Amino acid sequence: FSISNTLTYIKPVAVVMPSLSVMADYFPSNDEALRRGMSIFHKILEDLYAHNIQFDIISEQFLISCTIRPNGEFGSLSKNRKHNYRAVIFPFSRLINNSTFVFLEKLTIKKGTIIFINEAPQGNFDDGQSSSFSARVAKITRQKNETVHVVPLMDFITRLQHIENPISIKVNEKPCPDIRVTYGYGTDYNIYFFNNCSSKKDYFASLEFPISEHVYLVDCFDGNFYEIENVECNEKLCYIELNFAPKQTYIILTSSTKIQGLTSSKNRPHVINSYATLNRNYRIVLKDRWIFSHDNYNALPLASWNARIGLSRDSGGFSHFYESYFESEEVPEV
Repeated sequence: FSISNTLTYIKPVAVVMPSLSVMADYFPSNDEALRRGMSIFHKILEDLYAHNIQFDIISEQFLISCTIRPNGEFGSLSKNRKHNYRAVIFPFSRLINNSTFVFLEKLTIKKGTIIFINEAPQGNFDDGQSSSFSARVAKITRQKNETVHVVPLMDFITRLQHIENPISIKVNEKPCPDIRVTYGYGTDYNIYFFNNCSSKKDYFASLEFPISEHVYLVDCFDGNFYEIENVECNEKLCYIELNFAPKQTYIILTSSTKIQGLTSSKNRPHVINSYATLNRNYRIVLKDRWIFSHDNYNALPLASWNARIGLSRDSGGFSHFYESYFESEEVPEV
């Protein structure tokens, strides 16, 4: 069994790259629009990541090539993009292509979700600012259009509540923004990539995902799949608990049917530690009878060495030794 090259990721949100509108306001002597536009753009991406809302970054040209569905979703006819988008976000759109705005007008008719951050478009690249264009903007952003929003940056996530996230990640019963997930599907299976983005914090997390008969852990070190036994499930969801070391990633695969030829988790009980966080604080003791030197002068010194006197295990008398403490951000298996 192997993960298919045609794995399809589920990304319900499209974020339009604001480069055209930003550069239209750019002057060598004044890059305020560039800095403001890119700052908003990166903040949107961070908030989407933190809420585990999957997204694509697209261009206006790609947007207008999409087909609008009767339910307000839209997507490309490309074989490489099999999913539909359920919302489009414009981080910075003071100016917009007229063809793009025509697409948005059609999307509004189908009740598609459109989000403008801070302000709606003021003009288009073809005609600039005009009363006729302002009237078109006012028409799609009026209050009766409940799926078109002009909102402050801090509020845009609230306009994505119609996008259900099939994955729940909680630490002490609260959402954890450091643990992020990407998910997709292949032939007869779903796959989830869980990653602890923190370089310093451990987390003991509870994960919930759609119910499935069989749940597997993908071990990238040996290239094998191990079935996780005793997974708790109700009518709709499966529950597992995992310990995340800093920067640790888990790949979980679920399937409605048992995948033949895969190994049981009993053969690798240490692959998942679901009971406690790992101890990453270490103490080094160096006996005074040895002379120590660096193998490589690029080695960084530890914070401090302390001379100690203790009982010798060999003779029962006193012995001198030196000790220091350090913390490891990554714990190797060996």
